[in-house]
Amino acid sequence: MFEKNEVTTKEQLEELYKSSALTFTGIVADDENLNKIVEWIKRYSEISQPLPIHIIKGKVMNENYRLTGDNAYNDDLTLVSIKTEDIKQVNLLAIPRFEVGGRWFDDIVNNNAVRENNKVSEKQKPKCPLIGEDGNIFNLMGIASRTLKRNGMQEEAKEMCDKITKSGSYDQALAIISDYVEVTSREEIEEDDEEYE
Repeated sequence: MFEKNEVTTKEQLEELYKSSALTFTGIVADDENLNKIVEWIKRYSEISQPLPIHIIKGKVMNENYRLTGDNAYNDDLTLVSIKTEDIKQVNLLAIPRFEVGGRWFDDIVNNNAVRENNKVSEKQKPKCPLIGEDGNIFNLMGIASRTLKRNGMQEEAKEMCDKITKSGSYDQALAIISDYVEVTSREEIEEDDEEYE
């Protein structure tokens, strides 16, 4: 009746995003609950046989979409997604899905991104003199971390370092640093200080 697929990569998440997959959050993904979802969908539409059901853990969402603090999911929370192309008359589910807590995956991702961006913009990013420094990522991370701590942002410093050590590339690590600090040079900071003397 259905086949379970565990989602672990950004590519798999992107496929669900492009499909605007029908998604249920916080469901125990055992056979009994998944059968209930399948039966509910079948009341409105024909479905692919067997129906591919994509299981996503909160941890995978947090890591791939950089969700933090109260915007992050519990690591073990489960999201259950079904691609819209596997539901023949998906438009018939547009209204009934609200009764059972169904949402479109792209809406979930976009709303999380808006909340995450609002959190960053609520706090002024401190200026951090990284231009002209040794480009070793651990050196840059250390300078950025000290800058955050000097500005009373100990929690953000820890969060940033955790994300950088889990990041997959140098470019991704640099992007994370720029999420937390305004990258600048020592000269620019000194000029700003002179203006305020």
